[in-house]
Amino acid sequence: GGTYDWSPGSGSGSSISPSPSTTTTYTVTYTLAGCTSTAETGTVIVNPVPTVSVADQSICPGESAILTATPSLSGGTYFWSPGGATTASINVSPLTTTNYFLVYTLSGCDSPTEISTVTVLPNPITSVTVLSNQITSNQSGAVYQWLDCNSAFAPIASATSQTYIPIASGSYAVQIDLGGCVDTSVCTPIILTGINALNNFSITLYPNPTTGLIYITNLNKLNFDYDVIDIVGKIVCSGKITSEKSSINISELSNGIYFLKVGK
Repeated sequence: GGTYDWSPGSGSGSSISPSPSTTTTYTVTYTLAGCTSTAETGTVIVNPVPTVSVADQSICPGESAILTATPSLSGGTYFWSPGGATTASINVSPLTTTNYFLVYTLSGCDSPTEISTVTVLPNPITSVTVLSNQITSNQSGAVYQWLDCNSAFAPIASATSQTYIPIASGSYAVQIDLGGCVDTSVCTPIILTGINALNNFSITLYPNPTTGLIYITNLNKLNFDYDVIDIVGKIVCSGKITSEKSSINISELSNGIYFLKVGK
């Protein structure tokens, strides 16, 4: 039959339902027939809402990733989805790009759901196309290293373009790095055309060395194309020989060794 007086607040019943944002102590007195009881206190403890973070990762097909949770406060529990793991770290091997969800619970308070994405990068295309005496990787936008299959897959110096022009017949492959995913093509045999025919052309080149013009004497008067190729297989100039005596101007080329490839 008495009355209650709560503080803070204005409750007058035997119970109240406060929702403090921080830990708060409440005091209540009970009055009956004009007599007031000794004040009684009760404390509502507001636990902090934890947070948790997990870094995104990228992997190549067939690889795995370790996702590790970093909570704002220690001592809580973990729940991962998919999978239902309850450890701070999980090892995953998705076949395709996948989102992983984590809720961290501390003192009965759940963190906001953290989302971590494991991106599965594509493997590079390892097929090649052979056109005339050059070989081209069918994968664009990658990092390339051409290999000499006949020399235990030794890297070919400075052969790092999508297209490689061999300066000698042989078997060649390309190692392709696409965003960190690395694969190697099969070895492709290349037989340079026009070299054997050169023996029948009866041509003479002079002077050698030179800093300006190269003169070509073509006794058979055969029409043929030519390419001047640098030491790494890059074509630096091209043309056609149509007369018995012709010249090629290489005065603008850097000092070095160059090869002349001819063909009908």
